[in-house]
Amino acid sequence: VTSAADHYVVDINLFTPSVEADGWRLEVKGEVEEPLRLSFRALQSRFEVVEEYAVLTCVSNEVGGGLVGHSLWGGVRLGDVLKAAGMRPAGVDIVFRAADGYSDSIPAELARDPAVLLAVSQNRRPLTREHGFPCRLRVPPIYGMKNVKWIESIEVVSSDYEGYWQQRGWSDRATVRTQSRIDVA
Repeated sequence: VTSAADHYVVDINLFTPSVEADGWRLEVKGEVEEPLRLSFRALQSRFEVVEEYAVLTCVSNEVGGGLVGHSLWGGVRLGDVLKAAGMRPAGVDIVFRAADGYSDSIPAELARDPAVLLAVSQNRRPLTREHGFPCRLRVPPIYGMKNVKWIESIEVVSSDYEGYWQQRGWSDRATVRTQSRIDVA
């Protein structure tokens, strides 16, 4: 298990956003029957909080590189939130917009996977500012670039959405490729 202090951090900004839990609201909108607006407390009280061990790695990590970490992520299942909002069948992508202006998406099918979390903790401690406090996306089978931090809104859209890196030619699927390294015993 990688501590939050030792876990890699990559951002597109020079300065990390500072978001306070008290004023934070998560908006769920778009192709849904019942739009939601949840406070930090409501997110955790309305939905079951679960924990999942998962690896998070950067698409730029080289074999044996340091842009990888393994943590116990705590949060609510994204699928539960989307179900409560009544995601419509027309939903193709789920778009996440962050406090720093960053945005990205994952396919609606992947969003229903029970391992996909709206994380609020790392290793049983609140997320640090650098790791996306108060809420970030944790999708185990995809690279970190699509695990949006500082989430403020979730929008279900009826077409493919290209986020920050996809607009620059990077993979939309971003499926983690297996790496291995052999060290001397």
